Amino acid sequence: ARMLCEREGFQLLEVDAHKAHIGLLGEAIRAFPSPIADPMIIPTFTVAREMGKVCNYAISGHGGDELFGGYLTYRAAISESIYGKYIPNFVFRTVQRIARWRQGVTKNSSRKKFYRDLERFSEGALYDFPFNHERFRSYFTVEEINELVGSRDWLSHYFEKIASYLNLLEAETTKLQKLQFLDLYGTLDSHNIDASVFSCKAANIEVGFPFLNEVLMTYCFHLPDEMKINRNHLKYLFRESARSYLPEEIVNRTKAGFSMPIRSWFDQDLDEIMDILTSSNAMIKQFLNPKQISKVIDNHVDRLQDNSMKIWILLTLEFFLEAKMKDANKSDELIPFVSES
Repeated sequence: ARMLCEREGFQLLEVDAHKAHIGLLGEAIRAFPSPIADPMIIPTFTVAREMGKVCNYAISGHGGDELFGGYLTYRAAISESIYGKYIPNFVFRTVQRIARWRQGVTKNSSRKKFYRDLERFSEGALYDFPFNHERFRSYFTVEEINELVGSRDWLSHYFEKIASYLNLLEAETTKLQKLQFLDLYGTLDSHNIDASVFSCKAANIEVGFPFLNEVLMTYCFHLPDEMKINRNHLKYLFRESARSYLPEEIVNRTKAGFSMPIRSWFDQDLDEIMDILTSSNAMIKQFLNPKQISKVIDNHVDRLQDNSMKIWILLTLEFFLEAKMKDANKSDELIPFVSES
């Protein structure tokens, strides 16, 4: 971003993520109609608030990865569906246990993330395509969710919802297109777009999504798979089309998320977070098993697992419940804590 702004003469707005604090999460959560448990809501909310001081319209790049095949998990899910059937499930379970153990003995943060992602991949590989892809992206395993909610009933509804999306597609749809469709009308619609729209709404600015033009979406969706993922090149067509406009170091740049340094953040503020989630007044305990909540936190504190994202998810839900309860008390009516979507 800095390179492009210098080259094109654009004004660059920089926000220091390390100066964020837990209270900012609570402030952002109050802007959303449903809990979005993704650290990107903090930079999204913060940047929108800063932009609101100088302009009244923003442009978002959401949809580019979904339309042009920009996620590594697409390739992983498709490859696993092809070759994973030759590998017994006990192998994936063994890898999952080893990856979980390595998170506790590895000091290097990047290696911790590698083993955390390997644990997620191994758990996802136990499920058929395209459910494996959905599990790749979940930080809690199925068994952990069972323990948290005290039931397995959620799982059948979870699979039924995914299947209901897939039933809308034509029979000859490719595997990549199925994943793109699930993302475009599932995760993107109820997750990323909501984060941008409601963050900008809180800052009194409008936001547009050029990639989500209906004609462009239809065109890109029906492009051949090899124009999206070509061997090891993600977003192949998109990158190739950008070569006329952007320098090579940007065109060939490794994908990076728009997230928060929550591991280092939690190292500094973990005591405060523990007090919030383990308090006898924590609203999250009305819905989730308190013992399992404590287990997630204790395993992270004892360095047995990198549970920073799991703790973030629990913290997000706690702040959301608190915010909705305050709203309900003000209006003297109960507000559902989960939207229909």
